[in-house]
Amino acid sequence: MSKQAAILITGANGGIGKALCSTFMEAEYFVIATDIEQQKCQCEAYLELNLADLINSKNQQQNFHEKVTQLLNHIDLKGIINNAAIQKLGSVEQI
Repeated sequence: MSKQAAILITGANGGIGKALCSTFMEAEYFVIATDIEQQKCQCEAYLELNLADLINSKNQQQNFHEKVTQLLNHIDLKGIINNAAIQKLGSVEQI
């Protein structure tokens, strides 16, 4: 059965991101996942990506757009889940 719908998930390697990827994979979505580190999640396509770099570089934005467009290949992108975050650990005084 071919996939009819796609979802893009940022921050895919954390606990919530992995759960989102698994849930959408089980629901027969074509899952495109991104994170700053090497792939640890279940998905059809993975892009190692630092969103801070993407925000600051038109060239990287264009490259990302081209990669996602190529991956979709006539599959409808139904949504983007922006799950990526920056986590700073420590006491309130330290942060």
